[in-house]
Amino acid sequence: MYNTSAKYGNPNQNSDQYRERDPMKKRLAMTVLPPVLLAGLIVNTGTAHADSGLGDCFTTGAYGIMYYKYYGGKTDPVDIALGIKDLLADGHHVAIRAITIDTGNRTKYWPWYRWYEGSGTGHTWYTTVRRQESGIQRLKVQVARFEKSKLLNSCTAWAG
Repeated sequence: MYNTSAKYGNPNQNSDQYRERDPMKKRLAMTVLPPVLLAGLIVNTGTAHADSGLGDCFTTGAYGIMYYKYYGGKTDPVDIALGIKDLLADGHHVAIRAITIDTGNRTKYWPWYRWYEGSGTGHTWYTTVRRQESGIQRLKVQVARFEKSKLLNSCTAWAG
């Protein structure tokens, strides 16, 4: 019997061993997020304290990744890079968005960034989310495949 968890790892497992056994995931992440990300978000020029994180997930036909970084105060903006890759030649488009949870445990679903160029292509968007009055406690990324406005399938992952 073919064991898919041995080939791809256990998606519920959050270990370095799982991450290293999945070379396709690493290759896709590097394809989706271009090197300019390093200059735009990762380099810290003069701020004493910064917090950052990464979240990614696969769903049928799509892979997405989100990197965030913020500096300082409770209501300061959070810089975000959202990268998506279409994995299937199926006529459907793919999309990605950020989800924030504030300190009052309220969820905000940010707008979708949609990609229509087809299988094997991808794009990275750079944006900012403003923190709610009570601040952002957690960030998630949601990746989906759509038929027009109908969501066909999706995945979500915590960034951090």
